[in-house]
Amino acid sequence: TGLAAIWLMFGWILGDFLSSLFVHRRLRLAATDTDEVSYAGVLANWYGDPNRQLQRVIGLLSLLFLLTYAGAQLVAGSKALQVLFDWPGWAGAVMGAVMVILYCFAGGIRASIWTDAAQSMVMISAMAILLTVAVTALGGLDGAVNELRSVEGFLNWFPADDSLVIPGAIGGLLFAAGWMFAGLSVIGQPHIMVRFMALEDASEMTRARLWY
Repeated sequence: TGLAAIWLMFGWILGDFLSSLFVHRRLRLAATDTDEVSYAGVLANWYGDPNRQLQRVIGLLSLLFLLTYAGAQLVAGSKALQVLFDWPGWAGAVMGAVMVILYCFAGGIRASIWTDAAQSMVMISAMAILLTVAVTALGGLDGAVNELRSVEGFLNWFPADDSLVIPGAIGGLLFAAGWMFAGLSVIGQPHIMVRFMALEDASEMTRARLWY
């Protein structure tokens, strides 16, 4: 918690950047060479010899974990609508599921990418509004900083030694670097990797990396 959580952002961005340098472009080229449209298909046919058993295993694992992931998103959305509009919990989940199904059938991967872009703008705008309202309510920037200082350890760059497995500077460095591996884990998320596969040309990878 506190300022130490900023390493999550830095580490995750670094991990994403490294994976985009060494994996994403090769993936896009492999998708063209193998003429596959799914992440599982590209991995199973990476060396030009289709391994259908591997593809089935990857597909099954993707289905299992992505269904869990999607379910968590629908539950979160339904809770937000329940709080805002006092709707029953199931109503928001059903509405969200119907909307996702409709736009996926209507526009496929393109629709999914456009909705992600729209959601990012909504979230950035909401965070900016929330920050402005919070700082104003605390009496301006000075008041906000004083309030944060009143919380013990909140403005520390690294977690307290007693919360680290390895105390001291080494432990803080490992804490920060650990989030880099979270960013690298993007290569195991088919719903993200397939977006890089969908690039019109591998030469667009630099621009895609910057936007991502």
